[in-house]
Amino acid sequence: MTRSPSPPEENNAIKAAIRSFVIAVLTLLTFTTTGCSAHFNETLQKTADDLNAQRPMQIDSETQLDNVLIPLENHISYTYTLINYGTGDLDASQITDLESTMNDQLIQQVRSQDNMKTLRDHDVVFEYQYNNKDGGTLFTLYITPDDYKQQP
Repeated sequence: MTRSPSPPEENNAIKAAIRSFVIAVLTLLTFTTTGCSAHFNETLQKTADDLNAQRPMQIDSETQLDNVLIPLENHISYTYTLINYGTGDLDASQITDLESTMNDQLIQQVRSQDNMKTLRDHDVVFEYQYNNKDGGTLFTLYITPDDYKQQP
């Protein structure tokens, strides 16, 4: 039987993504002192290393942060596991709804928070991969400068 995520479970996953994102941003802003691209990317890597030192990091009752990478210049990649959902627990419609909700929430966070200005100014791309507890990918989101610089 397919388990349908209740609105609080969806909200928890969204809040977890945002919480982890804010942790990374605050760490990044603590270390960023210049606009130099090389320095900025070193700072992104430091942020990833700091988060990876704490992994796996339980974000909430639904979500675990597994990995943070800087695969390209000005690109942060987060890998999460939704620990209460295995293969087949969510149908395609539920996954699509969760993906859409999280995408909208994350774009709004990047677009509107003052502490995200440095990241917006450097045109950072944010990648969020969500896996089920069996390791299968549920979806991957990419939040690009076009997404967060575009007016709603």
